[in-house]
Amino acid sequence: MGRPECPGRVRGVGFGITPSGRNATNLLQFALTSSSSRTTLRILELETSYEQLRKQVAQSEARHREELAQSEARHQQQMADMMTSATPENAAEGRFIAAFLKTQL
Repeated sequence: MGRPECPGRVRGVGFGITPSGRNATNLLQFALTSSSSRTTLRILELETSYEQLRKQVAQSEARHREELAQSEARHQQQMADMMTSATPENAAEGRFIAAFLKTQL
């Protein structure tokens, strides 16, 4: 008992970290551990949300392409119907309309 004790030693606490061993760096690391698990959980939530949004955008784009193709097919059919209904009397008018519609594409 005549020996001086090491600094930071606390009687009855045992081995390992002592209360005085909790400096700012250790406290920060301890705090970051729980924050890190929350951050990891948030990242997983955001990744799931991102995947859902990505799928919705892909479905929307596919639906848009399909609607565009249908619209173009209807337009082509209207053009064909208009051209077949042209008579010699209104052929010039039909050519004018066809030329106009081609410029609108």
